[in-house]
Amino acid sequence: ETVEFKDAEKEKLLEDLAQAQEERDMLHKTVEMQTEEIKKLKETTASFQQASLAGSGGGNDDDDDQTVAKQVQTLQMQLFEKDSELAALRAQLEDLKQDESDDEKYEADASAAAAQAAREVERLKDIIANKDKEITELQQAQTTKEQAAEDKAAAAATEMARELERLK
Repeated sequence: ETVEFKDAEKEKLLEDLAQAQEERDMLHKTVEMQTEEIKKLKETTASFQQASLAGSGGGNDDDDDQTVAKQVQTLQMQLFEKDSELAALRAQLEDLKQDESDDEKYEADASAAAAQAAREVERLKDIIANKDKEITELQQAQTTKEQAAEDKAAAAATEMARELERLK
């Protein structure tokens, strides 16, 4: 015996399927955009590290320190934004999982999309963990650089005091 759906029920199922596919496509585009943004973050970090290495040979330490601090703050803000976007994606994934219908094809498509998105979320979490580690390392490098600048200033002050004492 063949099950025949009323036109309204059939249309509703087709609309639900189309909406789920559209949401899946939107999630995929969002993940692609985030992948690009993370790539840009990596490039920024790499250029920052190169600039830090190049800047350590001399120059104005205060300007270097301010530049480093600004770059670290920018990276932290970008990381916070990515965390927020990932949380929104996770919420959307949960909504998609809860809205799955009894239609077998729809379930298969939605499950495949959810699995793909979950893998992508895990991959992005790994990238974010690496960014957290890089930020920590940059903060430690900044602290070390600041301490070295303070030590240098203290040594210069001590030397000037000795010179003044000698000139008296």
